[in-house]
Amino acid sequence: PFDRPVQRPIWVHAVSVGETRAAQPLVEALRRHFPDAPLLMTQMTPTGRATAKELFPDAQCRYLPYDKPEWVAQFLK
Repeated sequence: PFDRPVQRPIWVHAVSVGETRAAQPLVEALRRHFPDAPLLMTQMTPTGRATAKELFPDAQCRYLPYDKPEWVAQFLK
């Protein structure tokens, strides 16, 4: 199921490892308020993505470097 786009997720974008770790309390609070919503985590760095997969194993974790407009357009499509 992780190769298909999630429908109506809570989407949290964190650029790198530090922001991904800093987002943990926010994600926990969102999960308490919206327990049935799928979680989509995006990062700009491979290490940030690896950290997200470690911290949020049930989330879809995607690499989204927003400095590449064509990649962002494809992702949003």
